[in-house]
Amino acid sequence: MQSHEFQTTLGEIASFRRGVSYKGSELAESEADGTPMINMKSFTKEGKYRPEGIKFHNGIFKDKDIIKPDEIVLANTDLTKEGDILGAAIMIPVELHGRSVVGSHHTTILTVNDERVNPTYLARTINSEKNRIEIKRYRRGATVKGITSNDLKKIVIQIPSLDEQKRIVTILDKADEIERTTAKIQEMRNEVIHSIFLEIFENHLNEKLQPLKELVSFSQGKQFGVELQILEPKEGYSRFLRITDYTQGDDIRYVPNEDNKYYVHNNDIVIVRYGASAGFVGTNKEGVLANNLFKVNYDKKMFDSTFLFYIFQHDRFKKFVKKEAFGAAMPALSFKVMERFEIPVPPIKLQNLFADIVQHITSIDLRASKIRSINLKASLSQKLLV
Repeated sequence: MQSHEFQTTLGEIASFRRGVSYKGSELAESEADGTPMINMKSFTKEGKYRPEGIKFHNGIFKDKDIIKPDEIVLANTDLTKEGDILGAAIMIPVELHGRSVVGSHHTTILTVNDERVNPTYLARTINSEKNRIEIKRYRRGATVKGITSNDLKKIVIQIPSLDEQKRIVTILDKADEIERTTAKIQEMRNEVIHSIFLEIFENHLNEKLQPLKELVSFSQGKQFGVELQILEPKEGYSRFLRITDYTQGDDIRYVPNEDNKYYVHNNDIVIVRYGASAGFVGTNKEGVLANNLFKVNYDKKMFDSTFLFYIFQHDRFKKFVKKEAFGAAMPALSFKVMERFEIPVPPIKLQNLFADIVQHITSIDLRASKIRSINLKASLSQKLLV
């Protein structure tokens, strides 16, 4: 059957069912004791599957609750401030095919029932910027944001011919492969750098450690209301650096830059102060810092920024953060806690040598993967998905 381009709604081409309701007592520690369950934490805002977000359900569910490989799982609930994952759509990843997988009640499962529609294409186009904005128009709630199946069914979708859908899916699948390859290259690069770090500084990490209180100071960023944030650059405005700009980085905002007190430069070290990402360390960005991050102020004659960055990437700091910041309901790193963390102060020439090695390795990596797969995929999605 030959198909042509047509306009429709999600409700006309798919059936909907809500995921399984569960209680905290019905969650298991591993798949050995429960069934993999897709939930809010299983989505990125771009519409990718997060394997680290999977939960395991050991309660009761029916056979019809099991998600099939050609079904679409959509996030119908979101706790993020901007509703970033609301409407994000994924399909069961290949590694979970052949296994029983369910969705939580925070997901809606779509079963395509129109032979003119390729399910993978539909998932892709649901994640397009245009359609995600449309989905957010229907969101309900302030703290807990949600969208009902009835509202989802109203979303208007433009569907090209079946052949065109398959062509687009093939192109975007190749972009995914480039992204995965680039991620592997970056992972290998980071392993090499960490290995070199230990080789150079291992002795220093085990002797003559000093508390940060004696070596550096910290300065917190500034809060800007949504009404002060704009999406396009403008005179008198600078990039607004929030947690997402360091952890994901594709939702750029600008805010008034009236006080250099909150401005950070490319070689500054920035650490997340609050929330699930507390202790995350970032650098190589320039702009006005948000209030849930802080800058590490240091003497450049004593420390090289690359050395400091990898000090905060080291397992010692990660263990310190886990112990000191994650005991409360809202994880937080106070300056007093940070001041207790101890680090070595190797000769600056040794730090500079390490920085030169890192720069060399990084430049090789960038030349090898100049495609910048994430940007490529975003660009392709904008052009190909209607």
